[in-house]
Amino acid sequence: MRRLLSLLLIFAAFYHGSVYAQSAKIDWDEWGVPHITANNEKDLFFAQGWAEMQAHANLVLQLYGAARGKAAAYWGDKYEQSDMLVHSMNFPHIAHLQNKTQNQELRQIIGSFIAGMNAYA
Repeated sequence: MRRLLSLLLIFAAFYHGSVYAQSAKIDWDEWGVPHITANNEKDLFFAQGWAEMQAHANLVLQLYGAARGKAAAYWGDKYEQSDMLVHSMNFPHIAHLQNKTQNQELRQIIGSFIAGMNAYA
């Protein structure tokens, strides 16, 4: 059973790496900075989202929890004030309205970035 699980984990690691490797290339320098080359903007921002998650997944997930007003539920009472602010100011609704007013090109860039983040996750 352990061998099967190990093989699945190895396959998953290689599979995620190949999701973006055909259309974009990420080279990490000695300071941990990603240098991305891509054929188009969609692939570039996909790779940027992937690299962001590889470098800072824990921070990104914590920011998602805080932005949705659920940080206290995930990480404790010290986030109650932040969560109350998010809900009292209705930030999710404001973000939804802002998304509707963005031009199509920006929405595609953000969508590519998010797709890269999700591919890593």
